[in-house]
Amino acid sequence: MKKLFKVCSLVVMFIGLTAFSAMALPMMDGGVSFDGNYALDTGNISTANSFTSFSSVRITTGDGIWLGVLPGTAATFTPFAFNPSSNVNPLWSFTFSGVTYSLNALSGTMTFLRESGPIPALDITGTGWIVASAGYDPTMGDYKITANQARTTFSFSSSSATVPEPGTLLLLGLGLLGVARI
Repeated sequence: MKKLFKVCSLVVMFIGLTAFSAMALPMMDGGVSFDGNYALDTGNISTANSFTSFSSVRITTGDGIWLGVLPGTAATFTPFAFNPSSNVNPLWSFTFSGVTYSLNALSGTMTFLRESGPIPALDITGTGWIVASAGYDPTMGDYKITANQARTTFSFSSSSATVPEPGTLLLLGLGLLGVARI
């Protein structure tokens, strides 16, 4: 029993040391919003299947890691199909303080909804990986694009949340220590 306790203790120590010495880069947290102009393949939200271009795209707000980004900062959007959906790498990108941020949209999570009425609209939602050229680990994030037929403008929001990886490993190690004491 003492030998098992010693082995388990060594495993816990190894996991704990590895968790903190090989600590991952921080994940991105917060959200960013954009607006700009768009063009559709058919020119009409009621029949369109893809965005063919985006122009005058600017950041409107940011929080979390994007809190300091000035409204009006230029961004780039990549044209893409939403019916059927396609991977878009990157869907958006911009550079702030020397770091380029982008979102790679995953087609398997992309959904769209056409809204009829006096002003037709298009809502596209999905999930993708937010990546940075330096300083952060890739982070899963959600996005929403809303396009309005009346003004040929769109808005976009993206958000992510952090997951503390070293803390998870520490909890695993403590759990193993608890099992070893039984």
